[in-house]
Amino acid sequence: MVHKIAWDSEEGTLWGWIRPLFSIEKLSDVHLKGAEVWIRVNGEMRRTEYLAPETFQREIEGKFGRDGVVDIEGVPIRFHTAKDVRYGAMSIRMLPPKVPTIEGLCLPEVICEIASMRQGLVTIGGKTNSGKTTTLGAIVNKINETRSVNIVTIEDPVEILHKPIRSCFTQKNVLEDQSVKLERNQLSEIYAEAIREVLREDADVVVVGETRDNLAMEAVLSGTERGGMVFTTLHTDSVPKTFHRIINAFEPSERYQIKAQMAMLLKAVVVQALVPSVDGKGRAMLMEYAVIDDGLRNLIRDSDDQIHKIRAYVQAKEMQGDQGFRTFQTSARLLMEEGRISPEIANGYFSRNNMEQKTGR
Repeated sequence: MVHKIAWDSEEGTLWGWIRPLFSIEKLSDVHLKGAEVWIRVNGEMRRTEYLAPETFQREIEGKFGRDGVVDIEGVPIRFHTAKDVRYGAMSIRMLPPKVPTIEGLCLPEVICEIASMRQGLVTIGGKTNSGKTTTLGAIVNKINETRSVNIVTIEDPVEILHKPIRSCFTQKNVLEDQSVKLERNQLSEIYAEAIREVLREDADVVVVGETRDNLAMEAVLSGTERGGMVFTTLHTDSVPKTFHRIINAFEPSERYQIKAQMAMLLKAVVVQALVPSVDGKGRAMLMEYAVIDDGLRNLIRDSDDQIHKIRAYVQAKEMQGDQGFRTFQTSARLLMEEGRISPEIANGYFSRNNMEQKTGR
């Protein structure tokens, strides 16, 4: 459960320095660097005149490496503390105040198709700050609105709280009870074990907040083999690189088996990016996706050159008018033609696409 804080409480007084920032339009992140307060608006970092009080700085000392989610008078935020060589630091992400919807985000129709899938694995990719969690939350909301199923989420931490509509929920903060700083291998094992435990919970839909390494991916693939639908996010920046990232997380001796599992289990790969809008007042979403068909399944299983061949395949299917395939190049062109992004932004994606084709990177 998300910890709630009232402004007139002792904790609320401690967090009072952040209150004026909540009124800034298009604010997505707040960064505390010692006493200095920086913000991200429309994807750009800005220094502010605000300063965090010493009492708050002392509060985060000794708690470095901690993650959490709090709700301050109806404004949910996620935070992470870190140790700079000069001072304590904190990164704060503004979370959606309401459960996102596919319609509200203006996501393509294929996302509704993905939400209706009953078995297999779907990955949502993108860089940091690309809105992966929001898109995944909208997919889960669509399932909740349309199907009567048991949904279990595994997150670190829980960012979007879903209320049962037609489905029931169990939402887990994986590291909620870990009060000490853990080594990376310990974190990986705890996360992987949490994924494995879901197999004993009669889940129809499993949502893994982020698949970080091969231990988590192995657990995700094994869990998907048992049946049901699994959704997860990955840090990738294109559809072909998603396959490459998963396969290369494993040792060469394991990759043949991993490719066979992926070919059998993957149902769709989605990757997204947020870019500046042409008016400078917001950001626009670019989306690349592939709904797995037999031809792509064969490439995943048999190809040793996933990036080059899968990129060519996705482009060919898109040119044939298959609605299950879309490239960033086309997404950028459409937004440019609508006047939502500049030609310079769009051209960057055209160039990147050509480079990926030529070099396989």
